[in-house]
Amino acid sequence: MDTEKYNIDEGQSFETSFEGWGRAKFVSTDAMIEETPGNYFFLLDEQNYILYSFPKFYGNNWSGGNGLAAVAFKDVNKDGLKDVIIIAYVDAGAGPSIIEPFPIAGIYFQKENKTFTTLPELDQAINDKGHNQTIKDIIQYVSKQRINVR
Repeated sequence: MDTEKYNIDEGQSFETSFEGWGRAKFVSTDAMIEETPGNYFFLLDEQNYILYSFPKFYGNNWSGGNGLAAVAFKDVNKDGLKDVIIIAYVDAGAGPSIIEPFPIAGIYFQKENKTFTTLPELDQAINDKGHNQTIKDIIQYVSKQRINVR
């Protein structure tokens, strides 16, 4: 893992297991280079080599990151595969237009081929409807949706 490009958030990085991957370390980072600000997520092996780079996080669509609030691993769409739920804090700009940091949530759904995908429309709905405050809020909202990532 290139620690010149990414700052690892040890408080939001965890040893876990995923179907098909086995034991791995889920690593939360933020980019330390200007061209790619935001939060980035990886699965690492025991030697800290990257096994998998997660797709772009929905919260990276905002200008500034203010840290991660929560990471959870749960089979959200009841397909037998563990998914990843993220809540990060972002702000809306700089200077006089800046507002207090606010939560932005996103979900990575695991697919049968071991990759993870996002559903940007679902992530947008979770955030637009205010179901982004806690992991429990997100799970309750998503449990009422029809989700197919196959």
